[in-house]
Amino acid sequence: MAAKRLRRRNKPRDKVLTSIIEHFGNASGLARALGVSSAAVGLWYRVPQEHVFKLESMTSIPHTEMRADIYRPPVRTPRKGKPQRRNHGQA
Repeated sequence: MAAKRLRRRNKPRDKVLTSIIEHFGNASGLARALGVSSAAVGLWYRVPQEHVFKLESMTSIPHTEMRADIYRPPVRTPRKGKPQRRNHGQA
């Protein structure tokens, strides 16, 4: 039985992952920072879910940007209650 391929050859690396790798210099630098092998990083085409929050604290790239498919940005909803009156310089 053939070994299962973890990364398809025709699937490009995610832009965010590429910028994170550049932040650490290369894939080996990223691997050292996360405590994984550089071969493991070479198989990634996007940031794995288990490393998102650690990388967020290291790079200050928001987790919602790293994995928008999992983490959605917060939605701002208008406040409920009495609307505030605006005073435009009238006395």
